[in-house]
Amino acid sequence: MEYQSVYTPIKVGILNLMLLVSFVNCTKIGRSRTTPYHPEGNAQCERFNRTLHNLMKSLSPEKKKHWPKYSSELVLSYNVSQNSTTGYSPYYLMFGRNPKLPIDFLLITNQTDETHESLDETIVAHQNRLRYAYEKAGEQTKDRAEYQNTVTVEPNDGAGVSRTLNRQDVIKCNIQQSVDQNNSDLDSSDDTFIPRRTTRTTAGKHTNPNRLPNSVEPSSVRIDNVNIDSKLLGTEGQLLVIRCTAIGGQPAPDVNIIFAGSVITTGKQSVQHTLSTVTRSYDRQTVTCQAGYKEIAYYPLTNSVLIYLNCKPY
Repeated sequence: MEYQSVYTPIKVGILNLMLLVSFVNCTKIGRSRTTPYHPEGNAQCERFNRTLHNLMKSLSPEKKKHWPKYSSELVLSYNVSQNSTTGYSPYYLMFGRNPKLPIDFLLITNQTDETHESLDETIVAHQNRLRYAYEKAGEQTKDRAEYQNTVTVEPNDGAGVSRTLNRQDVIKCNIQQSVDQNNSDLDSSDDTFIPRRTTRTTAGKHTNPNRLPNSVEPSSVRIDNVNIDSKLLGTEGQLLVIRCTAIGGQPAPDVNIIFAGSVITTGKQSVQHTLSTVTRSYDRQTVTCQAGYKEIAYYPLTNSVLIYLNCKPY
């Protein structure tokens, strides 16, 4: 009686497992497991999920309803973009070369890989290129981590100077509530906690243990050199000074001066720009000042005025 070999689902699963183990051992990939339903244990994956979620915001409302259809395109855009931490794109660190995108073919750039090197020389050059990229990416990642591990501490009352410290050098203030007034003889020289008598429901929970500076948006933005009718007066053929100031804000907000539809000057808290040789075409043009934060492309405050020129007779 002849027996026919049948691959049952169990055998197929075992074969796939053996193939995966062989692949992992061959490529020297280290495996690690995380606790299910505990995103804090898989921080790198969760950080990418947040980035992918922000990329999905760029989709139109119609496409957002079918976001799984466009997820591969969003992941591709992430892989070919330069990473701020490593300084390289994930595609380059994986393959050792820049990708060929449709825009490259439209602009007729980077379409050929022709080389006069031999196969061995090409492989050695590719290995050296990847090794150099890994070393630079590691150095930049380390520098980025050291930068993020610093904190600027400023006094709450505004007096004194700010200091840049390592987060490990900042002592947390563990506040302990004293419930019995008879315990007033506690040793005040103990710096590990500060006794406090309070009836707050949040007693013992310091809202700012590292004493980080609080972020406060600017309250308004103004154009300084305007008259009482909110007009920016000037004379044809002479200089015209535009000066904008943001009121408040912590840290100091970015201020932009926009003229003729483009940003002509940018600065912190207060900025000034001089228009030289004012022509008749500047008359009744709009000058706009923005106040916000350039790092997050957030400008909540704007102020606009019109230029009124004293034109020369023809």
